[in-house]
Amino acid sequence: MEIRRLVRDWTFDDLRAKIELAMTEGGRIDPSTLFRWHADRSAPRAMFAGPLLEVLDAESLAELGLGRTHEAARNFSYMTKGERKREVHRRKMLKGVGAASVARLLLPVSDLVASAQLLDGRKSISRDDVDSAQDTATQLAIAYRENPGANSVRAAKAHAYTLLDLLKSNRKTMDLATRAGLQAVASDAAALAGYGDMNAGRLDDADRWFVYALDLAREAGDRRLEALALAARAWRYSEAAGKVTADQEAGRVAFEGAATFQAVLRPAGRAYVYSYLSRQLAASGDDLSSGKMMEHARTAAALVPLDAPGWGWWSVHGELGGWESTRPVVFTAARELWLSRPADALQLFGQARDGITLPVRRVALLGDEMAAYAALGEVEQACVSAIAALDESKRHDLVVRPQLLVSGRRAFPPGTDTLPLVRELDERLRLAA
Repeated sequence: MEIRRLVRDWTFDDLRAKIELAMTEGGRIDPSTLFRWHADRSAPRAMFAGPLLEVLDAESLAELGLGRTHEAARNFSYMTKGERKREVHRRKMLKGVGAASVARLLLPVSDLVASAQLLDGRKSISRDDVDSAQDTATQLAIAYRENPGANSVRAAKAHAYTLLDLLKSNRKTMDLATRAGLQAVASDAAALAGYGDMNAGRLDDADRWFVYALDLAREAGDRRLEALALAARAWRYSEAAGKVTADQEAGRVAFEGAATFQAVLRPAGRAYVYSYLSRQLAASGDDLSSGKMMEHARTAAALVPLDAPGWGWWSVHGELGGWESTRPVVFTAARELWLSRPADALQLFGQARDGITLPVRRVALLGDEMAAYAALGEVEQACVSAIAALDESKRHDLVVRPQLLVSGRRAFPPGTDTLPLVRELDERLRLAA
């Protein structure tokens, strides 16, 4: 039975009328009540469930996006309370303008999102559920790393929301160890959601997720996750390019705070924190301290192949991959760029380029290459790198650091404005603004 097709062609009033006719007991179902019932996936109200199954000729609640199965999760699109209210209003408006054919009760989502919200609605949580959440976190991290589009970000947020809801609804029934384990996974999930927003240019949303990640790590008593969440917040505040700003200073201070937890970080985590701290110190012109931090990062990176892989976004499967090969080279190149040694930076970028295939990292490398070429006055090469960065960003719903490209563009020598590649870049930057 084409359940979704039937529902798509009905307004709320149509569906309410059909259910009321089918009900054997008295009662009234208004749009808000019906939507609230639909949102109650794991324990639908008995007085509504039977009539609705009969009306839709459905064999199971899972077909309606209800229950605790993958099939159910695939048919449900996770929403916050505010989003649910807006969706009810949207559907009322659709009826008002006669657009009933596009009003939908069931919103089909991808298998990726379905996996992310599979634990939703559980009335009790065990250690096995925590392990399952860790596995899901790893799947989502790999998916985002390889294809950081809107769907993988949506799935990351669905997972974070699901875990946050579980922590809230099972506050009194979860033992302390299980709760701490779930808080740790929720912290990791929030960090991935934050990176998704950050890379898409939604800086304020990203910061809210990173605050969640930090708070959850502290509640879980997980010093490793606390250090990495501090680093995530620092990264959000350190994206300004071209000169040291108050935001960059905030980022540097936060990275130094994360570095104080080095004893609890795995080698990949230490390499991550020290590399970004090296970059921040280079941006402030401190060559000596920046070099020392880069040495710490390289020492840690050399240990990564010996490190057991972890789970989730913060594991070597996600953000922290590549330390055994290209990432130390890229960060060393970035350090040279920030210290106004663009020729040395370009040589190192060239060594790493073929090994950088993941979209987020490739966009970052192309943006840094553009800045280096611009600093050397090599205008056409700068344009090629910048346009490639913008193309890669568009394909994967990413936002290349526009201030970096604009700063590089301003460094072009006078008289280059009429060059075809420069004119194309100017138009692309105007559209991206």
